[in-house]
Amino acid sequence: MKKDSVIVVYIPHKGNYLEQFYGLYYSVAHKTKLYEKFDFLVCGPLSIKKLIPKDHCIFIELDELSKSDHFRYAYSGNQYGYTDSFAPFVDSKCMDHLLNYKYCLRLDVDTFLCEGILEVEIKEDEIFTGVAAYSSEFARKKLPLIMQNLSLPDQNIPNIGSTWFSTTENMIRQGARTLDYVNYFLKNEFDKHEGKWPRWYAGVILLYAGHVAINSSGLKIKKTDKFDYFSTSKNDSRDYYTIHCWHTEEFFSKFSFAAKKYKNRKPISDSYECDEYSFDCAFHGKKILDENR
Repeated sequence: MKKDSVIVVYIPHKGNYLEQFYGLYYSVAHKTKLYEKFDFLVCGPLSIKKLIPKDHCIFIELDELSKSDHFRYAYSGNQYGYTDSFAPFVDSKCMDHLLNYKYCLRLDVDTFLCEGILEVEIKEDEIFTGVAAYSSEFARKKLPLIMQNLSLPDQNIPNIGSTWFSTTENMIRQGARTLDYVNYFLKNEFDKHEGKWPRWYAGVILLYAGHVAINSSGLKIKKTDKFDYFSTSKNDSRDYYTIHCWHTEEFFSKFSFAAKKYKNRKPISDSYECDEYSFDCAFHGKKILDENR
């Protein structure tokens, strides 16, 4: 039976993003039966191709979009690397593949899918998003002013999360618009310095750009904390759509896991608590990756 949904991710060559992806992959392909609904489109450099799972995945080689002059900090010339995670929405090969599916889910690789996502019913004029934390009091005032200066309609919904789920056509359109606004912010809002977190910070330009794109999209924004829920929670993972590994040292922490601080801990595979669910996915995902190396 043809699947109707695709998860799109970009994996850089450097860092432990591949290890994180395997935790995400495990949550779909092994932990649950979500593979019956979702395939993966995995994009990145050719160097990672041989390590991408064959089941439920297609790999498309994609250069770093952030190498372009359009996506460099004006004051330093350095790449704004987070741009690359949206590159599939402007690449013709990727778009052709994505359009084989009715729905598209975009998320960060340090995320795990939960069975509750099967409850989501998407209408043509809707986009579901998670919850982020980029809107300081200063940003809450500044972002609407920027949108006003750009003559954009504004739903004025702050803290749009990094997880988006909508029709594939909507996702391609809003992904491309997000990259347009990344370019705008790099050129016009951070031309001299990177600012200061959390007041106004160049490190989260992608979230600012997504805010502008989604709030001016004309789509009905369905923001919910069932996306990007906390990997430290004891709540039942089946009540949520995705779990996201935020910055924390509490269990479960992606940083502690990467630092091998859980090496003497055994996963509780039959637990649905968000923290244990996350650890189980990360643990077994890494095990599969290590076997494939």
